[in-house]
Amino acid sequence: MDTVILVPTTTETFGDPPQVLQIPITRLEAASTAAFKAQCQETVAGRPCHLGIDLGTVEFVDSSGLGALVACVKQVQGLGGKASVIAPRPLVLQLLEVSGLARVLTVYGSRREFETV
Repeated sequence: MDTVILVPTTTETFGDPPQVLQIPITRLEAASTAAFKAQCQETVAGRPCHLGIDLGTVEFVDSSGLGALVACVKQVQGLGGKASVIAPRPLVLQLLEVSGLARVLTVYGSRREFETV
């Protein structure tokens, strides 16, 4: 089974000629969940994998963001894979624990820790 890391990002286009930037998401909320779900689907690509969702840049998660994380986890598990969370910030980790999602996911403190498993 492949090990894959997903860093939630958003795509911004600017300038003339247009230039595209991938910017890490800092808030996983209603405005960014559609992009996150699409990114998850694209990353998993219909194959079983061990997906590490790197939340190191995410400072805030609302109920929509939590729902998007659950949808991504279900997608991965439905394909026979495993999903984990990498480097969540303290408030995000607290939300994962309170919501019970931390019991379903393995939480790694760093990308290095995830990659050595």
